[in-house]
Amino acid sequence: SQSGPVQTIINGGGNGMVIEAVNNVGNITVEGFTFTEGKGGALDFETGLSTGVTLRNLIVTGNHGQGNNGRNAIVKVPPRNAIIENVVIADNENTYGEDIFDDSNAALLVRGSPNDYGNAKIINTTIVNNSNSIGLVVRNYGSESANVLVLNSVIWGNGHNVYVVDEGSPYIYIDQSMVYDAPSIMDAGSLGTLTLNNCVDLYPYFSDPGNGDYTLSQYSPLISAGVMQGSLVPGLDIYLVAPSTDILGNSRPSPSGSNPDIGAYENSSSEIIYNPNKYVSVDGDNNNSGVITSPYRDIQHAIGQAQNGDIINVAPGTYSERIDFSGKNISVIGHSKESTIIDGGQAGSVVSFISGETHDAKLQGFTITNGLNSPMSGGIYVNQSSPTLHDLIIS
Repeated sequence: SQSGPVQTIINGGGNGMVIEAVNNVGNITVEGFTFTEGKGGALDFETGLSTGVTLRNLIVTGNHGQGNNGRNAIVKVPPRNAIIENVVIADNENTYGEDIFDDSNAALLVRGSPNDYGNAKIINTTIVNNSNSIGLVVRNYGSESANVLVLNSVIWGNGHNVYVVDEGSPYIYIDQSMVYDAPSIMDAGSLGTLTLNNCVDLYPYFSDPGNGDYTLSQYSPLISAGVMQGSLVPGLDIYLVAPSTDILGNSRPSPSGSNPDIGAYENSSSEIIYNPNKYVSVDGDNNNSGVITSPYRDIQHAIGQAQNGDIINVAPGTYSERIDFSGKNISVIGHSKESTIIDGGQAGSVVSFISGETHDAKLQGFTITNGLNSPMSGGIYVNQSSPTLHDLIIS
């Protein structure tokens, strides 16, 4: 479609696979569509394709792997000159039952025998937030190595992210990409090879993933983290090249002369803005990074990491601690005053503002309890400071 994936949508209506190759066809290009409401998967180019599928500038979302005839991967291709470029596979779902490690649970499944037809290339592709699914699965039939090469891609937030079936002798090379929880990747088997080169594992900060927007926010560490030409793949003596435009036709890299972004979307800026948000949860750990998926455990620890203007977002729960804003003009925001409790344990003032904090120091959305009024205020103690207090229960 010349109008692109935002404007051109193929809805399967929940009546089966949206596109399925038949009759051993080859050299197919599918470009510029959104595919949704598939049942039993969305795109199947494995069974009826001899070689040469190119999937480019596509959004595959809102499909279900469970169909009337069993379970299927959301997207299936054979490892024979397959190119997947500027593709978003996100917010699909499967039903894996007792065992997620089944190739039919894949969001993207590369499966089959190469038959001397070359490589599968996955470039600037975003595979994220697929429920009860594995982001990328590789299964190699036969003794000939299936080569799966990945560049500038995001595999994040799926039920599991990468799984290599212990079969055949696959060769997987993931270059300059973002792979979540890389240590959990199932290995390539006794005869296979799996290499991660210059990959990162950071919270991606998409613009609005809750509403299906996987463009990159200005906080995203994926901005300018890619390359236009990948590393020389060991043993194959080839390298992958990023496309000159993104999934929406925007120039890559942007601006010209910078490094390209990781993923299907190119942000218009090469500058990452400092992210003022930090996160705290009763299930967190102070050794974490403080991002939303890896929160701190203690509010005071988060205050210690903060700078003026930062926002500390505190999840529901009871926090047994006393906090001091330490002269920082920051916002400490609880989930709600009913659900987020700071318990001072009868050890003194629960919250203190005693170092000249201004009205830009804000405390909101907490129950403040169990403080000791000795010698100062037991709940919130303010001295020579003027903080903003909002929506609190002090008891």
